[in-house]
Amino acid sequence: EAATTSASSVGTGTIAVVAAGTAIQFPSVTCTRVFIQAYETNTDVIVIGDSNVKAVAATRRGLAIYPTVGMWLNVDNLNLLYIDAVVSGNAAHYFYEI
Repeated sequence: EAATTSASSVGTGTIAVVAAGTAIQFPSVTCTRVFIQAYETNTDVIVIGDSNVKAVAATRRGLAIYPTVGMWLNVDNLNLLYIDAVVSGNAAHYFYEI
């Protein structure tokens, strides 16, 4: 999706789920939008959502992202987002615009 305005600054980071089934909050970073991409070495999906995010398929809550796939989300702070994973240690890269 094309941005409607130019970013004044950008940043990157990584976030990992140490224990599958445990929602991890993104850090507090003011932004206008963020691109989240699942690591290419992940062995299953990661799931992005709010504080109630759940990755397990039977009770999944959030948006599933498969390895190497990514998505843009329009948020004003990264800390609005949480990540969970089906497999412990799976992670995501993120790129945000300010």
